[in-house]
Amino acid sequence: MKFKVSILFVIFLGLISCSKPGTFLLQSPNKQVQISVSNKDNRSLFTAIYLGDTLFKHSPLGLQVNTINFTGDVSYTDFSKSDFDETWKTVDGKFSTIRNYYNEYKMKVSKTGNPQQFYEIVFRLYNKGFAYRYNFPSDAVKDSMLIDKELTELSFKGDFTYWAYNEERHNLGPVIRSEKNIEKVLIPTVMQLADNRFMAIHEAEIVDFAPFSVNASSDNQSIRFNTSYSARNEPFKTAWRVFMLGERVGDLVESNLLVNLNEPCKIEDTSWIKPGKSMWDWRVWGYKAPDGFEYGLNTESHKRLIDFASKNNVQYLLIDADWYGPEFSKTSDPTSYKG
Repeated sequence: MKFKVSILFVIFLGLISCSKPGTFLLQSPNKQVQISVSNKDNRSLFTAIYLGDTLFKHSPLGLQVNTINFTGDVSYTDFSKSDFDETWKTVDGKFSTIRNYYNEYKMKVSKTGNPQQFYEIVFRLYNKGFAYRYNFPSDAVKDSMLIDKELTELSFKGDFTYWAYNEERHNLGPVIRSEKNIEKVLIPTVMQLADNRFMAIHEAEIVDFAPFSVNASSDNQSIRFNTSYSARNEPFKTAWRVFMLGERVGDLVESNLLVNLNEPCKIEDTSWIKPGKSMWDWRVWGYKAPDGFEYGLNTESHKRLIDFASKNNVQYLLIDADWYGPEFSKTSDPTSYKG
């Protein structure tokens, strides 16, 4: 259950404005994360700054919906800001309690000359990260709404190295962005932008749509997002695009952005949930023990794993795919899987 909730919601005519009209500064509670959103020359652009360093700048921000491009010829209206601070108890995870502390900014993005065509962008800025999502309220949904693609393109100020999840194969990376173009990089994607600047790109509250992937195939050092959406004829929100930030890679491991952005637990009685450590049968597949036994996905191997877990205070054993036969192909070799 969550507790000590304090919300201050303030509607104002403009956000904290920079020197030019249509440029707005969004800040985390400690002001160490800053997002500059601008509508210069009727183009929707944003810049991300962390601890005074620019991570990416003047980057197009927006969607193409029903063939309509919302990164150009747009206006910003109905700006709002809200503060949120709470501490909540976890059922399981890295910490017994977690603080959910952020500033939220919302803006309406409309096509110039046609305010009937619009959506909302919601930003949440934390002290070590930020996230944004697109919201289509009831008065924005006209007949069938289809997000053709996301046109956001993060323009980094320099070269960087990244690593990424790679399904059943070895993780991708380290990859130097300028040396290799890859069209589909799966998330989570971890990036080292400088000696003491790390960023991870992920997604939170994935409800109606499949996860996106990162497109690192352009000839410059920018990245885009590959998205796949189905049409909607009722109000909806996209998942959060999440950016975890840190001065060391361990800060990303310690981050609570994902659990804070996901919906609260809806299970009223969680007493039956018993957190613990787990073994995984795939991790020892093919290992030959000192007595000559070779582990596989079979009953004898699982009995040995259960005995080991019992002796070493490991609460669970995950019995994964293939214990009943090949899952994806005619071979049981996981390195050969395509899906």
